Amino acid sequence: MLDLVLQQAGVSEPGFARKTVKWAITCTADGRYTGVVALGEGKGRGFDACPNLSQPELIGGSESRAHFLVESLPTVALYLDEKLDDKEREKFFAKHNWFVDLLRRAAQDATYLEAVANLLDDAETLALIQTDLKQAKAKFTEAAVVIVDGINPLERDDWRDWWRGFRASLRPPKVGGGQLMRCVLTGEAIEPVATNPKIKGLAGVGGLSMGDVLAGFDKAAFQSYGLEQAANAAMSEATATAYAETLNRLVSDKSIKLGNTLATYWFTGQDDIHAEDEVMSWFVEPPEQTAGAAEHHAHELLTAIRTGQRADLANARFVSLLLSGAAGRVMVREVMQGSFEELVAHTEAWFRDLSIVARDGKSCAHDPKFLAVAGSLVRDLKDLPSPWLQQL
Repeated sequence: MLDLVLQQAGVSEPGFARKTVKWAITCTADGRYTGVVALGEGKGRGFDACPNLSQPELIGGSESRAHFLVESLPTVALYLDEKLDDKEREKFFAKHNWFVDLLRRAAQDATYLEAVANLLDDAETLALIQTDLKQAKAKFTEAAVVIVDGINPLERDDWRDWWRGFRASLRPPKVGGGQLMRCVLTGEAIEPVATNPKIKGLAGVGGLSMGDVLAGFDKAAFQSYGLEQAANAAMSEATATAYAETLNRLVSDKSIKLGNTLATYWFTGQDDIHAEDEVMSWFVEPPEQTAGAAEHHAHELLTAIRTGQRADLANARFVSLLLSGAAGRVMVREVMQGSFEELVAHTEAWFRDLSIVARDGKSCAHDPKFLAVAGSLVRDLKDLPSPWLQQL
């Protein structure tokens, strides 16, 4: 399964990760605060290759640590929930100080970050930012970045070498050579990473908001041969980062929720599938709210493939993973793959078999959504067993 995921991997590097940022705190080149701006609709805007610390790196020191450039609003702007106790407030103040200190250190390579540090180190300015965030109804869990005179640090490269060096300095010095093991994915001799990155986006299907582990061995019952943690399924840091980043991107960009599972999918065999041809999404939202629209679209697409009018799709294949979360772990319910033509044929059959005359008796009813069909089998949707969803 992970081999299929890695085939979709783009450029990835340990210490960097895709992150979703909801708010931009803006200022002038001399650090004068100018306001807060929401980035995109919904959860915000995604940025690739943001600086990132793993969980062991975040908790590895005696001090409270934070990520660089992008962090939650309580850390960046001390935008705190009034319900927090003194101990929790102290924790965020310590993380805020760490965040500002990183900005000052990185300013030797990216000078505009000095203005960001000065902005966030001023109590009066922080009070203004907090007021604006409250008026904008910002959530405490949302992330922010500071944009300086139109410069978004996440879109620049001048701080990246500094970040690589700083992250390397957090690791304890090695005594002798590290033990090499065979990577379960590449077959190469590697030094195994201690823990794997977390998969995010499964909070709605039983996962944790902070993310879930796909390959985790935190309990003795999961370990063998005296190996600890992720050494039980050895992977290099680069390989673990690649599969986690790829799966996180797929969960974010190409997935549909089916009850208490999340179906993430992708296509192979050609460069891209046009959005209007991605039939997987039709089960959640049919292409048009008209009678028989989904079946008609699928029939046209299937005919075009079989008659050679859509030769670009003839060799295309699909892969889909049914995922959910349980106790901090990613559960892979099923792995499905096949030809794109087969997927379209089954989609056409699904909507054709479910077509029904509307209540007025004059035409067919609108195409049903997947959960409307599945939910009709039980009194309450939460009672719908996962195996039923998989069979449907």
